[in-house]
Amino acid sequence: MLRLLQKQTETTSELTATIADKAVLAGLIHADKESTLHMTVDKAATWKLAKKKDLTGAQTSTATTVTLSNGGILDAGTNLTDDVKAEYTVTTATKDGTTVSDFKNEGGIITTVNKSYEDVLTLNGNYTG
Repeated sequence: MLRLLQKQTETTSELTATIADKAVLAGLIHADKESTLHMTVDKAATWKLAKKKDLTGAQTSTATTVTLSNGGILDAGTNLTDDVKAEYTVTTATKDGTTVSDFKNEGGIITTVNKSYEDVLTLNGNYTG
């Protein structure tokens, strides 16, 4: 039997995701510590935040940066997190997970439209726009 041993090291990754041209993405995103995730919602595309059922506690998306541009939509109202409201957090932070980074709104739309007046959307990061 041949056995290969590898030295245990931290794994890092980098991803730039662009959702564009009226595409729809539903769900939460998460950048692990030491990884980089740049998310862009562009050209009338929609990112619908949606509850992750096995996640107990806050429904949170994390990325290194988020950019809404050219009518790109962040929809935090369509998918409720309980019977009466939608409550989501979007956090932008650098690889260390503690230093806030950029959430840019360059002609995008943020919405919590539904039949509830109890919705909460928290943006943790350097918001500009």
